[in-house]
Amino acid sequence: MPAINVAKTDTFERQRLKINQIGDQIFSIAQGGSDLSTGNLKLGDGTRVAPSLGFVNDVKLGMYRPSLGVLGFVAGEKNILDLSLEGGKWYNNYKLVKRILTSGQITISAAGQNYDAGSYNDIPFTGGSGQFGTGDITVTGAEGTLTNGGSGYEPGQYNGVSLTGGTGSGLEVSITVDDTEIELTNGGSGYADGFYSAIPLTGGTGTGAEIGFSVGNGAITAVTLSDPGSGYVNGDVLSVDPAFDGVGSGTNFSVTVTTFPGVVTDCTIFSSGSGYTTGDVLGVNPSFDGVGSGSNFAFTLGNIGFISAVTINNGGIGYNASDVLSVNAIDLTQPISIVNYVNPVSVITFTGTIAAGTFTTSDTVQTPGGAAATLSVTAETTLAGEANNTYTAVAGTGGTGSGVTFDVARGFDGAVATVTINSGGAFYTAADAITIAGNLVGGSSPADNITLTIDTVSAGGLAVAIYKVVESGGNLSYLITEPAGVSNGDVLVRTAAPTTALTTNTVNDKNKYFLDTGSGQALTPDLTFYVGSKYSFNTSDSSNSGHPFKLSIHPNGIHNTVTKTSVTLTAGSNEITVASNAGILLGMLVSLESGGTGGIGFGVTVQAINGNVITLSANVETSGTSDVKFAGAPYTDGVVTSSNNIEVTISASTPTPLYYYCEVHPNMGSEDGNEATITVDANNPKTFGSGFQLNVDGIAESEPIKTNVLTGDFTATSFTGTSATLTSLNVNTLTATQTISTNVLTVDTQINSTNLDISATSITVDSNLTVGVIDVNKVTGDVTTSGAIKTTNELNVNDLTKITNAGKLTSLGTSDLVLSPAVGRVAKVEGLTSLVIPKGTTLDRPGAAIVEDGAIRYNTDTNQYEGYNSGTTSWSSLGGVRDIDGNTYILAELTAGANDNTLWFYNDSVNTVRFTPTSFEFHAVKELSSVKLGIPAYTVWTANTPVTTGQYLKYRNNLYEVTSDGTTATVGSEPTHTTGAQNNGTAQLTWSQLAVGPITFNDAEEVQIGPFKNTPLVIGQELKLDDNTISTQVQDLVIQPNAGKQVIVDSVTHFRIPAGNNNQKSIASPGAGSIRFNTEIQQFEGYSGTNWSSLGGVRDVDGNTYIIPETAPAANENILYFYNNNLNTIQLTETALDFTNIDTVTTSGGNALAIETEVFTLNSNDTTVDNSDATRTFIHTSKQYLDLGLSSGLNVDPVLRLDNQGDVYLNTTFGTGSFNGVKILDGDLKEFELADYKIKSSTFALDKGGLESSAVVLYPSGTSKGCKVTVVSKSSSGKRSMSEYAVIDNGTDIFHNEYASLNSSEDQYTATFDFTASTEPRITLTLTNDHATADVINFTVLVQEIK
Repeated sequence: MPAINVAKTDTFERQRLKINQIGDQIFSIAQGGSDLSTGNLKLGDGTRVAPSLGFVNDVKLGMYRPSLGVLGFVAGEKNILDLSLEGGKWYNNYKLVKRILTSGQITISAAGQNYDAGSYNDIPFTGGSGQFGTGDITVTGAEGTLTNGGSGYEPGQYNGVSLTGGTGSGLEVSITVDDTEIELTNGGSGYADGFYSAIPLTGGTGTGAEIGFSVGNGAITAVTLSDPGSGYVNGDVLSVDPAFDGVGSGTNFSVTVTTFPGVVTDCTIFSSGSGYTTGDVLGVNPSFDGVGSGSNFAFTLGNIGFISAVTINNGGIGYNASDVLSVNAIDLTQPISIVNYVNPVSVITFTGTIAAGTFTTSDTVQTPGGAAATLSVTAETTLAGEANNTYTAVAGTGGTGSGVTFDVARGFDGAVATVTINSGGAFYTAADAITIAGNLVGGSSPADNITLTIDTVSAGGLAVAIYKVVESGGNLSYLITEPAGVSNGDVLVRTAAPTTALTTNTVNDKNKYFLDTGSGQALTPDLTFYVGSKYSFNTSDSSNSGHPFKLSIHPNGIHNTVTKTSVTLTAGSNEITVASNAGILLGMLVSLESGGTGGIGFGVTVQAINGNVITLSANVETSGTSDVKFAGAPYTDGVVTSSNNIEVTISASTPTPLYYYCEVHPNMGSEDGNEATITVDANNPKTFGSGFQLNVDGIAESEPIKTNVLTGDFTATSFTGTSATLTSLNVNTLTATQTISTNVLTVDTQINSTNLDISATSITVDSNLTVGVIDVNKVTGDVTTSGAIKTTNELNVNDLTKITNAGKLTSLGTSDLVLSPAVGRVAKVEGLTSLVIPKGTTLDRPGAAIVEDGAIRYNTDTNQYEGYNSGTTSWSSLGGVRDIDGNTYILAELTAGANDNTLWFYNDSVNTVRFTPTSFEFHAVKELSSVKLGIPAYTVWTANTPVTTGQYLKYRNNLYEVTSDGTTATVGSEPTHTTGAQNNGTAQLTWSQLAVGPITFNDAEEVQIGPFKNTPLVIGQELKLDDNTISTQVQDLVIQPNAGKQVIVDSVTHFRIPAGNNNQKSIASPGAGSIRFNTEIQQFEGYSGTNWSSLGGVRDVDGNTYIIPETAPAANENILYFYNNNLNTIQLTETALDFTNIDTVTTSGGNALAIETEVFTLNSNDTTVDNSDATRTFIHTSKQYLDLGLSSGLNVDPVLRLDNQGDVYLNTTFGTGSFNGVKILDGDLKEFELADYKIKSSTFALDKGGLESSAVVLYPSGTSKGCKVTVVSKSSSGKRSMSEYAVIDNGTDIFHNEYASLNSSEDQYTATFDFTASTEPRITLTLTNDHATADVINFTVLVQEIK
């Protein structure tokens, strides 16, 4: 390509054209066919000495084309490497170089900020020239500086002190507050020698410090501070009062305060908290020191969340010195902790429609209480035709609640015998009156209604919290609560008003997840996770046991399933067609139900849903038709699960939403259709760490693989391959995984292999041999392994013992098989099933020359375990209890394998007793006795038996000593004496002691005899207890308490004694104190020793004068009936004394009858004499009139009459037998009347401008002759007036005159007279103008009527 020169003398246009030509030639090179404009560069072939691609500074270094398809590399005209499709050819040695990071050659150049505090392991590095490097990194939460130590704090060391202020929270520090310390600066002179303590210091800014010291040669030494005082500052110079020594001549002593008392001198971060920013200035609550008097402390934060240490974990490869590394900030974040709990809940639906808003999660619910618990019947009727009938679940009405029902039973007479509560209902209160309609209990309503009172009611149930309220369409769907302890159909109410009762429809008790995100446990909360953050679910609480916590992209996880039937599968296709895609979600796992044909692989998921065509993540493997199951899949990307923790890292690819669920139990992440969600949000509010830089100051370099072309040596740190075929292999350490084929294999040090197949003519291992975990010691031949030594045939030990692949350990030849533990140790067989020992017949027992003590076997003849005792040279039973001759024993089952769960006791081969799971059965034995312990040996007394002195005989409960030889007596003369000596036959027997002891039943709730009422208890062949009856066989039944004690019948009902007619009381001879009930006279009676007399009430001897409490048994009239000569004379009820056949009450003796009562009433309270007041006696009646009269000859007439209007009348015809009452006083005291004269008055008020006139009727014209009228007035302005008039009439006209008048001013009124409509004269008074408007004038009109 010809050169194009651009001269400075060329014009700009010429220079432009030449530059364009140069550009064209650069990008369109003719030689070689290169075209740089299309990225096509073609080189010439070149030669070894002149490579086609070389370098300006080294033209001999480069590449060339030695032949077709070969690329050659040369340096200094020497071949280095040829590369072709057949491989590479090296013409010189080559090395693989490893450059790694080391902890000693790195430096933190920038610590960064805002990383999460903590220690992180194996964190990958970013940047630099290498790869795979990781480090262990420590992030310190915060650092700070004590910028003001403050003052006045109490000296001491304080840990865990919370600082205040700043933008974050939770930072805690350790604080050191200086105490007062002093230094002796001048011992002074002239002080009295001696030892001194508690000497006050003077001077300085504080007070209260005291010291101890010694004085020698007049100078103070060995100063100790005994009380630091308070208020001192650094540099204070202190002294003492020289008079401390009693002399006072010393001078110049001084000490200096060397510390900063009350000042914080050290502040170290203990916990870094969160949310702080660099530069935050923090304070402290002064009370941290327990005093609270300090102030002005300040601590300024520096770097927040910085990397303080890095250690190389994996050095990686390919790094260079001067590399600058960093980390991904997400790797240095701490997971946000969420604590998991599993708690029981109740999921409750209700009957009917309940409006949304009825419940909130701040409410509690409970069973309502108020269920009727006890009752009293207050009224009922007897229905003879309904005798012995019962009525179940009868409803009651009334009261404050609802729902109560009763069971009613009538007795033999038709009366109501019992009323019991069938269902207590709810909301009732004590004292509620309830009515059972008579028509519900065999009668009619209301005549036969039963009324009762609820005495007590149940309390409300325990209030339980509502965790979640689920509503839909404006109505309540269900509640999730604490365990409510209720069942379907129970009633619940809100604990707080309004307490409307709601009936549960369904109640499902189950477990749910409760998560604590820092504000306490919450039922299945919805969560928001942010991209870039980590979240940790802590499942360490024991409630999580059995409830593996998992995440899924599908609601309810693996429990979300749907099955599509009869789906056609086509091999090689990844599509299937279903009848409906309902319930199928993307990502669901796909599997085939059993019973069909065809096949798909494991882990196949739903990749796409196009209508009813489902695209799978893998092709169908085998064609067929099958039911296909689609199930939710666990989400595992970025999820790390450990024993008590599930950690998830949220990335940009994390799907949203996620769901959490229990792997074992469905719906623990809430209910179907309302599952809790985890929403993934890309807008993370967290400030991630940044700015960290790690400088690589140097690297460690090594050559793990080297070759030597000249010698053919190949050197590697290790060699790993699948096979090798060698003429000879000589190695220090051999590591192989599959096959090595060689004629000679020599290993000097060790062989390491996972699965090594060695094929060699000879193998020499002149050292210890290691094959995986198997070590062979070349000196001892010991084989050591941490694994198992296996054989597919048998393991033989010196032809004495072998272990076969059938699991048998066998001795060979004449050898015994011996298990020999170390001294002091035992031979143990560990397992959960059984140890099978030798078994065989009696003839199979080992011979005497072989058997030893301790031999055990199972005897198939006796079905017993047996053991050998060389002392007796015999075998004895180990299976239960059995004597030597084998006829007395205990069996745990009658025959082997019978499993009858019964203990069989045999004596002399006879089954005497057996214990079953439910009873203790006596078979051949029929007697239970308790022999006294510690008594001499004895024989049982038998008749006509020779006995010798010193021998002991037992007869029944007594033990006798034979004190004279002889023969016992005949049958019927058994010994019975319990003291001294008596002859028995020709022998003498002396009573020794009781031969029996008590049997004690203890620690038992009760001892039951005949619980099915079929086993009477007979004592002494006389007293019999059968069911609830105590009887005797022959004799009287005697109840005899101890001396000084009594017989008590402790009952709240009654004690029933014998009852019968007069003839029956002589069936048994009575004794003094005998009592019975005489059914003829209906009386209790007692026997005095000579005669029977009544005990029932008061009755004379002939029985015709008595008092009875009811006319017939159980009549219950609550009346005392008094009989004289069989005539009922008086009846005393609860409220009255009724004289039924008595009309006279008389007194004798003092001729006075005293009725000691304060209130005396007559005729059902018609008239009452009340003497209850201390100062008066009150007589009153409910009738219209109360008359007071006297007897006058033959007549008893009223004198005065009082009526119910308060008027008083006088009988003007007294003594005539008739009544003519004249009202002498009215109830208002407006009238006074005599026989021919009557006075009455009227009062009223008039007001000027309002009511200005009023009238008063004067007298009845027909019965009176006339009257005098006095009118008196008084106005509100003080004016007064008085006038008197005389008035008569003739029935048509009224005649009157004013005969007296007196006014304080002008006339105040005018008077006019006229008749009423009944022709009664009246006076009308009208105000004059003498009064001002609104004046009120009060009038009194006095009428004196003359009849």
